[in-house]
Amino acid sequence: MLIGLVAASALAETPKDIVAKIRAADYEGDRSALHSLASQLEPFSADSSIASRIRYWRGFAFWRSAINGFNLTPPPADIETDLKSAVAEFQAARTLDPSFADAIVAEASATGSMYYFLRSDAERVKAFLPKLLKLYADAKAAAPNNPRFYWVDGPRLWIIGTSRGGGQDAAIASYERGIEMWRNEQTVKHGDLDPTWGEPELYMSLAWSFQNKKQPDLAAAHHYAQLALKHVPNWHYVRDILAPSIEKARKAG
Repeated sequence: MLIGLVAASALAETPKDIVAKIRAADYEGDRSALHSLASQLEPFSADSSIASRIRYWRGFAFWRSAINGFNLTPPPADIETDLKSAVAEFQAARTLDPSFADAIVAEASATGSMYYFLRSDAERVKAFLPKLLKLYADAKAAAPNNPRFYWVDGPRLWIIGTSRGGGQDAAIASYERGIEMWRNEQTVKHGDLDPTWGEPELYMSLAWSFQNKKQPDLAAAHHYAQLALKHVPNWHYVRDILAPSIEKARKAG
């Protein structure tokens, strides 16, 4: 009886309610909650009218659990499982709605995170690379004005270097372009379950980038970290890891 009441209570929450909790759990670095909330969304995937968005947000929960896991020392053993689950959910969302650009963007990022996670395993990395490059190409083609694409593409540009069309300045420009696209996006009407996140994440990435440039700009790093915290004061990564690291560097410099 108790189990039935718990299940009924969970289903009494709307998908929008659960998605809001997923976003909060991500910022709080609560990996356990992210797993639980992904499970709570699962029954709603039977509704064909919203199934693609439900699968996206389930994937988002696993994806962000993995990202938060990367911030832990040592990294937890389930990161690869989280990333595989995220990719599977994003692929399902794409299948259900081939025009759903955010699912392509998120799949590209989750696959890129898998590539990073496996970077010491040459054979597996080699197998991942063609798929990863195609996903980024697909994401760019499907979402040229999507702010989340520019957030996802920034790390790729940072890593590949100037000789291949990227580099640190190109990554920063991608994040700045993303902010512009995010502001434009706010003038468009969206469904309740459509992804519209991005502004605080872009500020966070700018803060990290300015701190980690070959010639750091710690004033800019501080500025963007504070902008991110202005939007999300309880963001664990920015509040407890990134911002203190920037402040330590400023004092040392």
